[in-house]
Amino acid sequence: ITLVRTVCGTAITTNYGVNLSSPGAPNISVPSPVCQGSVATMSSSTTGATFTWNFGDGGTGSGSPVNYIYNSPGTYVVTLTATYTGTCPATATNTATIVIHPKPNVNISTPDPNIFCGPVGMVNMFVASTAILTTYAWYRAPSTFLVPGPSYSSSTIGNYFVVTTNTYGFMDNSNVKLID
Repeated sequence: ITLVRTVCGTAITTNYGVNLSSPGAPNISVPSPVCQGSVATMSSSTTGATFTWNFGDGGTGSGSPVNYIYNSPGTYVVTLTATYTGTCPATATNTATIVIHPKPNVNISTPDPNIFCGPVGMVNMFVASTAILTTYAWYRAPSTFLVPGPSYSSSTIGNYFVVTTNTYGFMDNSNVKLID
């Protein structure tokens, strides 16, 4: 920038250097790991900007914080775009990686699905499809722990379900089987 001024009839010219720089990349915070189907809350502490998000799986969002649910396990690159307004508008982006672990999925089966009604004999229930590095815990509703393992037999009337925990520590509840 050049400043020209007149002092006592004499023109004085002074040159000033000005450095213009774009805003820095916005701060981005993502949790990791997250269980498939759970809410992932992402945010930026950057001020003076509006935010748009690309979650890496085709989903988008805006604002900060923002909540998003990943329906498939995997590793995704989250892109945050900050739009700065005011006297020097600009945009800047930053990325972060989020890991989505699979949610366990469990269902109870029996050899004969019609055995639940009428006179109750011994009913053998088992996890329909077991997975390695996964634990199973059998319960009678509402919350009575029975035994660990992939199968359970009972002749007691009640509602039965399994809670499974995978190697990542994420849990799921099975369907409920009624023995009456």
